[in-house]
Amino acid sequence: KDPYGPEATYKLAVAYALVNKKGCSVELLKRLKELEKFPDTEAESGRVVKRVLSDPAFDPFRKDANAAVGQ
Repeated sequence: KDPYGPEATYKLAVAYALVNKKGCSVELLKRLKELEKFPDTEAESGRVVKRVLSDPAFDPFRKDANAAVGQ
């Protein structure tokens, strides 16, 4: 439905993480954090960012993933 929305961005970041594409995944997480700045995606982005913090897909580069989403 919305390829640039928070949910799609998150799922793509997970997909890249699962195939060991750390750089691509981190860039998408940064985009996810940027989506919090827009009123129409702020609430959903905030919820999705919280999921990033506990998603095991990002464990191999947890420090970088958390930094990308501002944690």
